[in-house]
Amino acid sequence: MGMRLTLFALVMATMPVLTARAQVVVSDQVSDVSVTIYRDPNRKAGAANARWPGGYALITETRTITIPAGDAVIRFEGVAEGMLPESALVKGLPSGVREKNRDARLLSPAGLVDAYLKRRVLLVRTSLKTGKRVEQDAIISAGPDGGVLIETPQGTEALGCSGLPERMRYDGVPTGLSAKPTLSVMTRSDKAQRATITLTYIAQGFDWSAHYVATTNTEKGQLDLLAWATLMNGGAQSFPRARVQLIAGRANYQRKDDLGTPAVAPLQLQCWPMDTTATHPVTAYTRLPFYSAPTEQIELQAYEKGYSRRGSAPPVAPAMMDRMLSLSAPAPPPAMIATQENFGDLKLYRIPERVTVAAQASKQVAMINQKQVTFDRRYYFGSVTWNQATPAEIRLEMLNTKAKGLGLPLPSGQISTSEMVDENPLFAGEAALRDYAVGEDVFYQVGRSTLVKAIKTGRNDGAGSATYQVSISNAHAEAVPVELVLEGRPATMADGIAQRDGRWTMRLTVPANETSVVAYSIK
Repeated sequence: MGMRLTLFALVMATMPVLTARAQVVVSDQVSDVSVTIYRDPNRKAGAANARWPGGYALITETRTITIPAGDAVIRFEGVAEGMLPESALVKGLPSGVREKNRDARLLSPAGLVDAYLKRRVLLVRTSLKTGKRVEQDAIISAGPDGGVLIETPQGTEALGCSGLPERMRYDGVPTGLSAKPTLSVMTRSDKAQRATITLTYIAQGFDWSAHYVATTNTEKGQLDLLAWATLMNGGAQSFPRARVQLIAGRANYQRKDDLGTPAVAPLQLQCWPMDTTATHPVTAYTRLPFYSAPTEQIELQAYEKGYSRRGSAPPVAPAMMDRMLSLSAPAPPPAMIATQENFGDLKLYRIPERVTVAAQASKQVAMINQKQVTFDRRYYFGSVTWNQATPAEIRLEMLNTKAKGLGLPLPSGQISTSEMVDENPLFAGEAALRDYAVGEDVFYQVGRSTLVKAIKTGRNDGAGSATYQVSISNAHAEAVPVELVLEGRPATMADGIAQRDGRWTMRLTVPANETSVVAYSIK
């Protein structure tokens, strides 16, 4: 029994010694980085969320470090803020990885207060009258959540409530606090050596979407289509000169919604007001989101709000005018275009040059540039209101084949359309665009017509059948092509009736300044 106790005590005494002997190696230099961005799997057609990108990225970093002999803790500083530590793979260590930890405690005012809780700091105050600076020792007794309490020789008081400019000085940065997101791993080496390490991990807070710019020429029935890939990084870490790939399609991925929460509460300095709470409301300082609203959006909201108070409609705001002009302006030729490759059932877009994926920023890279794509302009009725005039949707339609000028996979995103009038482009409308494969009919709505309308009447014939009459009027000076969605399969087939996109429709041409009546029965 005594031998067992002695052996147990010897092992317990040895464990902390091994931990204490572990040397710390800090790796903060990345020699090469690759960022592969996947779209938000839950996002529908349209642009990505700029406030908090809901996609993710596979990041691969190459670092060179010096590994000491014996036990060592390698600290990889500067990893992505939304890193999933369970996905991290480290290659190149002589004996592999024994343990890995995501060090989430970042260096911040709140982090310093939390780390120095019950410890001594130097309190520095400056008199507003004399400008004299007074230094005294203080102990942080509470904080940072709900205010910071300090103990001085004069007693206990709340930080920031003396009425004097004051700050705290610390002896140093406590162990465990880092200015950058950090992944630490434990390893062991038989000898000191220099090694090239490859660190690969998945990080949330990234996304990308396509933004198409279509410039139409109605007389020729052709358009020029330029697509930009908008890359978004919602984290606080930049990736300079990265090799960037984009993945289109939906890979099976379960999003983790608990990221982005700080390990330490934000620093709050709260004081009881000197007179009334109405005069001095309590202010709480909260953590800023990864993305803030664009400046022009804030200005536009304030601009419109001011006019709404006066009871009048605002004119076009300067920010909105700039946006409309930018959408209408002819697109300059792109400096580089991403190359498209097959990646299983997904599509991979490789950016040919290195780009910087900056923190809390977006970047646009050209991915498609097609000239003279054949298109049709059609007036579409998805449904018609009973006994009431229904305006038609104005649709642009393209067949995604090489013969028609396309023949490329089209990732989902936003499409802006401008129309050439007297050799000048004018903004025609915007719409969301879903994913389209090669060979599919591509269509989207650019607006509604006030000149092409339809009214529906009808009767129930019993036994599950009905007869409808739809009157379609055209106030244009020229004939227009129209597509009408039927309520079901028609009892008799006629010219122009077919099943398109899973629905029975009828296509017809309505002459200029005339009304066409369509009668059909369904059963």
